[in-house]
Amino acid sequence: MKKLLSTIMILSSCMLISCATTSSASNEPETAGDSNMTSSNVSETADSANTYFSEYLDPAPDNHPGEDYDELWGEKVPDPYRWLEDISKPEVQAWVKTQDLRTRKYLENLPLREQFTAELSDLMYYPFVATPIVRNGRAFFKARGSGDEKSIVYVEELNHPETRRALIVSEDSTTAIGNIYPSPNGKLLAYTLKPNNADQATVYVMDVDTGKNLSDKIEGGRYAGPEWLQDGSGFYYTYFPIDPAIPVDQRPGMTDVRFHKIGTDESVDTVIIPALHDATKFHAVDISNDDHWLDYVIHDGWNGNSLKLIDRTKSGVSFDLPAKPETTYTPLILGNMLYLLTNDNAPNYRIVKVSLSGKQPDLSESAWQELVPESKDAVVQDFTVIGDKLFVVTLKDVVNELNVYDLSGNHLKHIDLPDKGTLGSLFGRDKAEGLYFKFTSYKLPAGVYRLDPNSLELTVWFEIETKAKTGDIISEQLFATSKDGTKVPMFVLRHKDTKLDGTAPTIIYGYGGFNVSISPSFNPAIYPWLEKGGIFVYSVLRGGSEYGETWHQAGMKLKKQNVFDDYYAVAEHLISQKYTRRESLAAYGGSNGGLLTGAALTQRPDLYGAIVCAVPLLDMIRYHLFGSGRTWIGEYGSVEQSEAEFKAIRAYSPYSNVKKTAYPAVLFLGADSDDRVDPMHARKMTAAIQDATTSDKPVILRIEKNSGHSGADMIHQRIAQWADIYAFLREVLKTE
Repeated sequence: MKKLLSTIMILSSCMLISCATTSSASNEPETAGDSNMTSSNVSETADSANTYFSEYLDPAPDNHPGEDYDELWGEKVPDPYRWLEDISKPEVQAWVKTQDLRTRKYLENLPLREQFTAELSDLMYYPFVATPIVRNGRAFFKARGSGDEKSIVYVEELNHPETRRALIVSEDSTTAIGNIYPSPNGKLLAYTLKPNNADQATVYVMDVDTGKNLSDKIEGGRYAGPEWLQDGSGFYYTYFPIDPAIPVDQRPGMTDVRFHKIGTDESVDTVIIPALHDATKFHAVDISNDDHWLDYVIHDGWNGNSLKLIDRTKSGVSFDLPAKPETTYTPLILGNMLYLLTNDNAPNYRIVKVSLSGKQPDLSESAWQELVPESKDAVVQDFTVIGDKLFVVTLKDVVNELNVYDLSGNHLKHIDLPDKGTLGSLFGRDKAEGLYFKFTSYKLPAGVYRLDPNSLELTVWFEIETKAKTGDIISEQLFATSKDGTKVPMFVLRHKDTKLDGTAPTIIYGYGGFNVSISPSFNPAIYPWLEKGGIFVYSVLRGGSEYGETWHQAGMKLKKQNVFDDYYAVAEHLISQKYTRRESLAAYGGSNGGLLTGAALTQRPDLYGAIVCAVPLLDMIRYHLFGSGRTWIGEYGSVEQSEAEFKAIRAYSPYSNVKKTAYPAVLFLGADSDDRVDPMHARKMTAAIQDATTSDKPVILRIEKNSGHSGADMIHQRIAQWADIYAFLREVLKTE
């Protein structure tokens, strides 16, 4: 479901940070015997960290704390490093350069960095293929060969791979290929290019037969999502303003929906739906398969959405689905039938349909026919309709299942998937072409599968091979008990020879927000860590979608502290069960997960030996003033909206709660072109912790060049970042 996925992507980078970067001349991975010997050597260097630290890590620069503050609801909130917010200032640029050079000098001299680099290179240069988008017998998809740095966009005649040819190639680090949108007739391809893999994008249109771009070009394509007319004569899209006169934090509220006619200049594009003038909301349109209906959705942050249907055959005529607080509707229109995935009276979601026939369609709940009712033990995540069948993806016990129904809601078949894992990127429209999706697990790389809508036979469309020794890895699901008694799942991955004696260096990844689920997926980057005796843990925290909307709401706004408490419970459980210990434990997360690890740093510095905090939100008092911050007010609340929200945010905002204490080792990861979460968060927090810590542990800031919020799109850059993370952690964590 395109709009649901694009909504999630507005903030979340959890999978990109942890799985695809995490989607981020070689030696074979070491054996378990070798890793035990290496652990001993690393422990010796860690025990003498003061000597190593003083030799290779220059003193932190003068961070020049000031006297700035915000006064809110009668309280002064200090902001001593506000001067680091504006990267356009030469003094801030100089500070960043000094910090980054200092960090890289330290990281480049770490004992295991070259070894990790070699092993990661052996594993991360592996093939990748996206789910094909099939249009009129042509399959369009991104793919990357085992030796490629970046993905290439290909087209081929369906079921004839010998016809495959490249359409879009970007070989440099300064331009990334964004999303692709083929026209229904398969003759044209709209696509986006993004500078430095940032969110901002430009839309181009290509003639598929010739492989040449047309004159059409649309700036402001950040959230474009082109929706084509069936004949390919034009498309609807969401325009994002690039006018520098509009403050950055207000631009999301200035987006409007336009129509572009092929062959015309963007300056004459028609505004179909004007801007909302509310940066906390965002909107988009989709078009029915017969061009009859536009469905128009306004998302109230992560508090739900409204839905309007616009009849294109009757200019100006529209029909509204009554909006309800905290209620979400994800529509699919086929002919005169509207299908809805909704949490209306169903926190675990359900699927209904309603007829659009007649002069005055009735969209009220009384007119709905329920096809897939809410389940008590599974969450309905996605669906599509092909021909006379309904294909439904559910999440049960944090793994995906796929079931097939007829259009009256009768269950036809449960599809056996290859493993306990994650199904995504569901695509299919035509019975002859089939249903395509990606599937992955902790041991199975993300391959593409095809389900025949008639026979319901599942086949492999593209299988991914890996050099990772997946058979040597044990994965288990455990449960911790949070502060309020909530059971919190986690997936624990380790090598079969790793001893559970409490000494294993352990990384706990977490996210906990924006309705994002953390379900099993393959990450080749974690194997060098596991093969050296490390443990990697994926924590499943409130704020995500793993257990429906109730689980999500239990970790947002005034209840955000629940997410942090869940994370600490996972750590404490692993320690109590002798998987690891505090001195061997690292917290790791990015984006909203960076807020999580920032809170862990300031609330529980006693619980961790190290923190890795990537592209994070950390100054929650001022987050809404930067990047896409105002679009997240529905998830976090705002210090401006109410005193209650101010007090909740003030209590956990990591930057606002730094104090003089012994902090663990910290590696902050920033991206120089991050236009989603402003890098000012990492800058200010780095300075604050450096000046406040009373320990001798390193506190460093690493800046990725030519990189946006989702990371760099060159494989060698992802390898270098993972090597730095692992070398850092093996240096600062105690391993025996």
